[in-house]
Amino acid sequence: HLNIWRNAYKGIRYINDFLAKMEESTIADADKKSLMGEAYFFRAWLYANLIQRYGGVPIIKTVYGLGEEYNATRATFDECVAFILEDLKFAKELLPTYDKALKGRANVDIAMALEARLTLYAASDLFNDETDPAPANPLTKGKYSKDKWTRALNANKAFLEKCGSHYSLPAKYSDFWTNPASTEIIWAKYYNN
Repeated sequence: HLNIWRNAYKGIRYINDFLAKMEESTIADADKKSLMGEAYFFRAWLYANLIQRYGGVPIIKTVYGLGEEYNATRATFDECVAFILEDLKFAKELLPTYDKALKGRANVDIAMALEARLTLYAASDLFNDETDPAPANPLTKGKYSKDKWTRALNANKAFLEKCGSHYSLPAKYSDFWTNPASTEIIWAKYYNN
């Protein structure tokens, strides 16, 4: 399903509402921390999916109520990447580590993996074209910068150094599809009977 705009912004609204209400929540600090980490991660994940399909999109950080003026405009591609990286920074500070997270729930490894993937996309020729250093439409492309490759290298290196020991390619290709404990899986949605 390539047209994710409506569902993504619906999710972003729920997340923004959740984050606003968590400030006043009386739940235990450890639970609050983990849940807020997941919220920041999921908002980053939704925006990462949006910019891969549409380029720069409106960055919404608040919850609009009925009758409020809604006039958000599209941010540039580079502004969206910076916003997503900021959310991932918060997520990494709040999420549990790999060994303390529940299976299928967001953890630091997953946030680092998304950061690694996002920075590779942002550095690629599709969004960081050396032949078009100052694109006429900054919504669809970022300004060219060699530093984006350094950022991608650092994010991917950090993931491999911190999390690489948790993952490996299995001996059999089918393991990925048939083994819920496959060492290749970084993040999965688990179902039960």
